[in-house]
Amino acid sequence: MNKKLIYAVGAGILLIISIVVFMIIQPSTITLIINEESYTVQSNSRQVAQILLENNIPLLPQDTIKPDLNDRLPRGEAIYIERAVWVQFWQNGELIAEILSANRHPSTLLSEADVSLPANAILQLNGFEVEFNQELPRMDQYVFQIIAPVTLTVEINGEKVEIQSTSATLGEALWEAGIAVSSVDSVSMDLNSPLEEDALVTIKQATPVTVTINEQTIEGFSAAGSVGEALIDLGVSPQNLDLVTPAVEQPLPQNRQIQLVRVREETILEQHTTPYGRLFEPDPELALDGRSLIQAGQTGIDVTRTLVRYENDIEVNRTVEESWIASEPQDEILGYGQLIEINTVESEYGNLEYYRAVKMYATSYHPSAFSDGPEAHTTTRGGCTLEKGVVAVAAAWYPSMVGQEVYIPGYGRGVVCDSGGGIPGRYWIDLGYSDEDYVGWYHWVTVYFLTPVPPTILWVLP
Repeated sequence: MNKKLIYAVGAGILLIISIVVFMIIQPSTITLIINEESYTVQSNSRQVAQILLENNIPLLPQDTIKPDLNDRLPRGEAIYIERAVWVQFWQNGELIAEILSANRHPSTLLSEADVSLPANAILQLNGFEVEFNQELPRMDQYVFQIIAPVTLTVEINGEKVEIQSTSATLGEALWEAGIAVSSVDSVSMDLNSPLEEDALVTIKQATPVTVTINEQTIEGFSAAGSVGEALIDLGVSPQNLDLVTPAVEQPLPQNRQIQLVRVREETILEQHTTPYGRLFEPDPELALDGRSLIQAGQTGIDVTRTLVRYENDIEVNRTVEESWIASEPQDEILGYGQLIEINTVESEYGNLEYYRAVKMYATSYHPSAFSDGPEAHTTTRGGCTLEKGVVAVAAAWYPSMVGQEVYIPGYGRGVVCDSGGGIPGRYWIDLGYSDEDYVGWYHWVTVYFLTPVPPTILWVLP
């Protein structure tokens, strides 16, 4: 046989043997389901006990496992484990049994713990009643309470009755027995107290009580022996200055009548606000006419304390005790821009350079509107003849802007040469005309203040 062929066949056989060996020693992935939570482990074995041993999964004798430890796990099957937990049985505040179990049925757990229930007893789990054959939810621990019925005697206004109950408290036992107890009845035991075997419970039912406050009558029920306790039962709370007849420490009178005069003093705090001012500080990094908040303003608060005395809700006296300043006003400080930027605006004169643009309300005026007798005034405050191209601004602006050239779209170029009263709350400009070419203006415009920049600038426009 050809040596090359022999070598090829030999190499193929070795490859097949290697693959088979690899498959044999390659560990399998196995699913474990512990308390219904799924996990995956690796193992070379199929025996259940060996799989658990290889993966360090301990078992308690009380745990349940499927398949059995000595069984071989079929491929594709999972191992199911139910962990045992501690189960306790308590009765009358004492632990009577404690076991480890993976079972979740109360009847089976009672049997495993060798616990018998008394007649008419109920079984509770963590404070809630459970059925004996119901499957319990999975928990880390089960704490059962065995509630055996308790016999007690109830005496109501001298008459006795015997009742049995498995309730947790006296109030629940009385309710189950159909014995109504109001919040003002006198009961010898706290309604929230646990039941005691052969206990005697005395109930004194409340009777009608009337309280008169000024012209108001309050009627209710009380089992109290004193006036003060009866007032509490009726929800009436005398204050320090109130007058009660009979006095609160006296026994409740036979006619069950109580008189109360309300006397109270009340302190009234009245606040009055003080307005804050506004200050401006220059900001050379902020554009002209820009504003920045340096400090927020805060109103001041003045407080007056007054003592008022009332008798039967009628004011009888008022005294001012004290007045003080709770907080001083804090001025608002605004930064105003001092950074001048030159821009251009298109106009009928070509591109015009300006350093400031202000939205202003425009009106217009002409000489005859200011006539004094037969003669019209034609000279402005700045000595200019009133005609188109002469404009007026508010008197507060005028000293800083007299001679300033402006451009108003729709009007044209102009120069500040007059002043007027202006319009409160608005930036205002009055456009001058002669009588012959007068046009009425009553709308907002943008006024462009043209270069050159004047040496004196009104930084904050009032």
